Amino acid sequence: MTANIGVGGAFLLTEAPEEVGTILEISLHVPDHQGELLVEAEVRWLRSADADAGGGMGVKFSPLDVSSLLALRNYFSGLGQ
Repeated sequence: MTANIGVGGAFLLTEAPEEVGTILEISLHVPDHQGELLVEAEVRWLRSADADAGGGMGVKFSPLDVSSLLALRNYFSGLGQ
């Protein structure tokens, strides 16, 4: 589950984070986009759970292909409306 996501990366809530430097393949489901977006990402940092927030890992997306980048930008630009 994502707690924060942008075109460059995301924070993934998890009780079992991967090690920093691990390369992941993440499946993103974006409304109004046919199919899922498969994105490669690198774990950049970890956060332990505490009373205020859940634990997880911050990931940086590898460069996205044009179609995936446009789908994410279109989705995010429509969130504020």
